[in-house]
Amino acid sequence: MLFAAQYLIANLLVAGGVAIVFLWLFLLLIAIDPNGGLLPWNSAGVVMFGLVFVFVGSMLSLPGIIWLKHLANRVRPGLRPIATLSRKVGIAVLGVGLAVAVLVFVWGMTASVVRAA
Repeated sequence: MLFAAQYLIANLLVAGGVAIVFLWLFLLLIAIDPNGGLLPWNSAGVVMFGLVFVFVGSMLSLPGIIWLKHLANRVRPGLRPIATLSRKVGIAVLGVGLAVAVLVFVWGMTASVVRAA
């Protein structure tokens, strides 16, 4: 397969996973806003399934990120920062999504424990 086709497919894998994580982050912003337009059970579902969204996004993105790392080694050294840009963006978005999902999950667990007591 051509190098350009490999690079395109790897970038599409990363973009698909990043889109899933961005979708969840956007839905989380709407769910937290009381006037966001989501019904309460929809908001609870968005908050509850945050880790699942990030997991699915990372399962789609991680093969592309690893593939991009190997493809970047075949690029001239002058173009290597450009070739690794989408990989770095994918890692950053997945990291932020995972951190927010864990914080929201812990916040939800502690809030439910405080309400039950």
